[in-house]
Amino acid sequence: MTNGLEVGAFLSVCVLTLQMSRSFAKPIRKRIQATTLRSSRFRPRAQRDFLSKPAEEGGDNVLSSVTVLQLHGTYFFANASIFLQEFDTILKTSSMLDCLILDFTLVGYIDSSAQSTLASCLRMARGYEVALVLVRGSKEGFACRFVEYFFAP
Repeated sequence: MTNGLEVGAFLSVCVLTLQMSRSFAKPIRKRIQATTLRSSRFRPRAQRDFLSKPAEEGGDNVLSSVTVLQLHGTYFFANASIFLQEFDTILKTSSMLDCLILDFTLVGYIDSSAQSTLASCLRMARGYEVALVLVRGSKEGFACRFVEYFFAP
């Protein structure tokens, strides 16, 4: 009887992990260049000009070196390694990247192994001299107490 309970519990964990990893096998929902995003915040004219002046006009478009990764679903041990591989690929292939924003608005849960993956991402980003910013656009979802530890390089 005890063996049956143990096998049942083990199979339940395996099925749950398999379902979660299939549902969210790609933790990155979208990769967006910041130049394509628009803010609803009102900014003074000087700030708007600074953010939007294209390089063709002698400016240095600050947003052209910023990429946003929109994450979704549950971020846990089964898809944390997939995210780390994709993150490494993005850092290696992006030549003009100064800032990488990880948007956790659509993430409902994050476990401790995924948090340690984020610490690895911070170390990797510092190695490439890329600022890593974690944001959460809503008050729902997981608590972002550790966000304050992710600074620019």
